[in-house]
Amino acid sequence: MNFIHCLVNSSKPVTPRLVVEDVEKQRRIVTNTHDLSHFRVHRTNDTVSRKYYWPGLFKDVKRYVSFFRSLSIVHTYIHTYI
Repeated sequence: MNFIHCLVNSSKPVTPRLVVEDVEKQRRIVTNTHDLSHFRVHRTNDTVSRKYYWPGLFKDVKRYVSFFRSLSIVHTYIHTYI
C-alpha cells in the first residue's frame, strides 16, 4: 500500500491517505461514498479525500455526482409528469 502525507500550514494533525492507483477501486470508493448519503460534490470529495488520494479525485467525484443528479432529475420528471 502506498501512503501520502499532506504537508499543510495548520495546527491540525495530518493523517496519511491511501494512494489509490486502480481505476476500478477509485470508482467503487466514489460510488459507495456518494450512494451512502447522496452528498453533493464538495461533501463527497471531502469525505473521500480524508482517506484516499489519486490524481483527478475531485474531477472523478464531480463527474459521478453530476451524472447521478441528472439521472435523479429524469427519474423525478418521469414519475411526476408521465
